[in-house]
Amino acid sequence: PNDVTEEVGTAVQLTNYTATVNDGENNGKWTFVGWYTDADCTKGNEATSPYAMPAGGGTLYGKWTFTENTPEPQPDLSVEKKAYLVGEGDETTEITSTTKVRPGDTIQYVITIKNTGDTALTNLTVREDFTAAAADDLAIEGGVLPENATLAKGGKIEIKATYVVQDNDVTVKNKVTVTTDDVNGEDE
Repeated sequence: PNDVTEEVGTAVQLTNYTATVNDGENNGKWTFVGWYTDADCTKGNEATSPYAMPAGGGTLYGKWTFTENTPEPQPDLSVEKKAYLVGEGDETTEITSTTKVRPGDTIQYVITIKNTGDTALTNLTVREDFTAAAADDLAIEGGVLPENATLAKGGKIEIKATYVVQDNDVTVKNKVTVTTDDVNGEDE
């Protein structure tokens, strides 16, 4: 608004601004609240239209408020599963498409779940679809998979599981699925 000078006692029409100004620099909006007779714009000192300028003159002050834009949370996660062949002395070698796995070999799965979003993940539950001759023999370190857990922003969970390959195993598959209230992920 521009400065305006009026004669003492003249009724002034006050303009109430209804526009909101986006302020990209400060990530928010400025909104006009109203006119006041004091510089602190305190309640009880509102000026209403038409406003008669007092005999001694005066100044009116416009009050604006700033509302910060709060972006919507962007939940996200990553799920990575690696398989290792466990050798003598618990030495591990990552299993690739060319690795030969034989009955009696121990496979160790390492599953890493990372919260890559900008908010905590709630009700995180991990499921393993394990296919093998003795699928019930998959041993999960700690005994159980996470269920209804919370994973903090930037947090990660690492799960280890082992399986001893059986004589009658034709195929060994381990698919990991992670669900949360906001986002899901998997690794086959």
